[in-house]
Amino acid sequence: MVKNLAPKCSYFILLSSVIGLFLLIFVATCWTDSEANSTGLLIAFAARRFFSTLCHQIPSRSFCFFGETVPVCARCLGIYTGLLAGLVVYPFICRIEKSDYPARKYLVMAVTPTMIDFFLGFLHIVENTHLSRLLTAIPAGGGVVFYLMPAVVCLTSE
Repeated sequence: MVKNLAPKCSYFILLSSVIGLFLLIFVATCWTDSEANSTGLLIAFAARRFFSTLCHQIPSRSFCFFGETVPVCARCLGIYTGLLAGLVVYPFICRIEKSDYPARKYLVMAVTPTMIDFFLGFLHIVENTHLSRLLTAIPAGGGVVFYLMPAVVCLTSE
């Protein structure tokens, strides 16, 4: 009975972490305003610094909300959105305790829209937009969950 608890706890820790990433993105966007108090500015600075290790943060490739640039680019925001969506639907599609991985072809299928969007822009065939970056990255983030959860289950069941 205790053995089945570890995957569920790990699932909720992952879900909480991704929700935390979204809150951090929101906080860093809202509290960057000069009217925020010093604590808010410090938290926003720390959040932007944290995301700078994960994302290039090029302003021209990032959405703007509340008059401020989001601390991650549109593609990274899409990946995080996909991670959150994937974690929310995962228990409805798979058992949380599942430890076997799907075939790699599904991961390739999940990242293909992102790769197509990237290469079309890189080769100047089609100009990609914030929306195209966001929408094509969502399947990549969602697809990763189906490989991440079995890995976590394997690590926590040992």
